[in-house]
Amino acid sequence: MKMRLLNDRILVKRDEEKFIHEKEEVNKALEESRIVIPEKYQGHLKKVAGSGTIISWGPGCRCHNYYKEGRRVWFSQFAGTRVPGQEKDVILIMEDDLHAIDEDT
Repeated sequence: MKMRLLNDRILVKRDEEKFIHEKEEVNKALEESRIVIPEKYQGHLKKVAGSGTIISWGPGCRCHNYYKEGRRVWFSQFAGTRVPGQEKDVILIMEDDLHAIDEDT
């Protein structure tokens, strides 16, 4: 499916979601053991803000000179809409939902 982004929309490949706990030793155990948290227990943990890499962006983006394919971005935790016909982790977000851009990528 060929898609043209309109206005200030950005297509992002979302990173794998991470969860954190208020106790540091729990976070360390989660990170080192790569434990998969069942959905019914995920409510006891906090999600880290969303992150991903830019795939493409629309012509109406105000900061279009910052965007380039493969650049890493951080955005609101619940931002974005899943795009039908794309991979599960590809979402469409508005430019206003972006919080930061990694300038080293």
